[in-house]
Amino acid sequence: MNATIRKLKLLYCLLFPTLLAAQFTTKEIPLLSGEKWYGGRTADAHLMPFEAGYSADLRRSDGGSVQPILLSNKGRYVYAAKPFQLALTDSTLELTTRTHETVNMARSGKTLASAQEFVGHYLLERKREFPDSAWFSGPVYVLRPPYSQEKLLTFAAAIVEKNLPPGLISIADGWQAGHGDWKFDAANFPAPAAMINRLHDLGFQLQLAVSPFISIPEKQRLDEINSTPPLLLNPNRPAEAKIIEHEGREFHLIDFSHPAGKAFLRNALDKLVAEDGVDGFHFAHGDFEHFDFVISHRKNLPAWSLSNRYADLARLDRPDRISADFGRGGKVVVRSLPVTLTDWEQLPRLLATVSTVGLYGFPIFCVPAIVRSDTFDAELYIRHVQLQSLLPILTLSEEILLLDKDQLAAIRGVLSRRAVTSNLFSMQRSAIVANFPPVCLPTYHYPTEGMDEIRNIYLLNSNIMFAPVLQQGRNSRRVKFPPGSWRLLPTGDVFEGSKETEVVLPLRSGMFFSRMQDK
Repeated sequence: MNATIRKLKLLYCLLFPTLLAAQFTTKEIPLLSGEKWYGGRTADAHLMPFEAGYSADLRRSDGGSVQPILLSNKGRYVYAAKPFQLALTDSTLELTTRTHETVNMARSGKTLASAQEFVGHYLLERKREFPDSAWFSGPVYVLRPPYSQEKLLTFAAAIVEKNLPPGLISIADGWQAGHGDWKFDAANFPAPAAMINRLHDLGFQLQLAVSPFISIPEKQRLDEINSTPPLLLNPNRPAEAKIIEHEGREFHLIDFSHPAGKAFLRNALDKLVAEDGVDGFHFAHGDFEHFDFVISHRKNLPAWSLSNRYADLARLDRPDRISADFGRGGKVVVRSLPVTLTDWEQLPRLLATVSTVGLYGFPIFCVPAIVRSDTFDAELYIRHVQLQSLLPILTLSEEILLLDKDQLAAIRGVLSRRAVTSNLFSMQRSAIVANFPPVCLPTYHYPTEGMDEIRNIYLLNSNIMFAPVLQQGRNSRRVKFPPGSWRLLPTGDVFEGSKETEVVLPLRSGMFFSRMQDK
């Protein structure tokens, strides 16, 4: 008997790799001369266009959104209904799918813009609504923990005192009684309704972060009152709820494939809106990886589908945003970008990210605030704000209160230029509704001008270009101009296109250029 078991185990070990390989099919697509590829995961947007050696598995979100679409600067595009794996070599694009699934490639025109136009028209979700106006009527102010009623009111009063515009105050985990107990922590927020009323009086709105988690202590409390929502189960022990570790703590996960799971969180949030006056929510921690290897109420749902069911709770009629979703490119919900900003090295990554994610269906996003270090770098803070000058949403962190009078003047310059160029944002809205990227790399508008490798500027359209300073201690930078004559606003300096020029851009200057009309 033991000998038979050993033989079966040996046979399994020999056959398992073959059986596993048989579940997947790889398609090798020869690259065209000079071909560059974009798309897939927002977590990899800073790497676009991809270089040889890049690979990704679209079943993983790594903190961001995923669209199973790739776009080429030669007009080709790849699309699928489900996640696939991709790998780029010097000569091929390799696409791997499960054997019963398909991934397709086609061509529309010969440029990145022609491919994107086709994809936007036929393959991305068509828009019928637009996010709540609170996202665009003022800045998003990101505050860091610890949180208290006094801290929020003091911050709002200080913003008003400094003659800065009110906006949407966004706070992360730490405001609540517990994960799963979505009420204000009474110790730190003794009168949340009165606090929010005061914020509203000052012109602010409040957004709270929530999660798909139920903490271990909270589950025990909910069990005692028979109010535990449906939880995702452990496939190794199907009678037990799955436990995941996140940031050093253990949590259960709500099963959003069960109607009662969605209702549990939705009802808690509706109560915060109705009783306390909360304006919106950030549906954080929706990473696909959290939902891996679970048993759900609705059978055989992949992790990305469970993540989508969590994201579905976000609403467009209030300032909600999500952290991750799959295959919903074109759906105009505000998304968080999975970029961590700690120092100057990450600033170019942010620029590359904001100028590419709109290509494959993620046009409206909330730029992350700078992670505060031991020493505050005012210059980095200002350059980070300036980078957002022509983006639909402007994010400011609480460190704005650390700026001196001259430094604040640079921030006010960005705010005033955004107000003056409000017509540009109406243009952006029109572009977004039509599934065009609101901002993009120069190669999108100038495909034959050798701009494929330029990733340190972005364009609003073919006539408005933005060139931020990305290096510490610099008051100038090299700018490669597309064809034509370009006027720096607001100084009026003119630069000839089709060449690279050193441009002086002091800390308080504008950084966008308008293409002059040909005479």
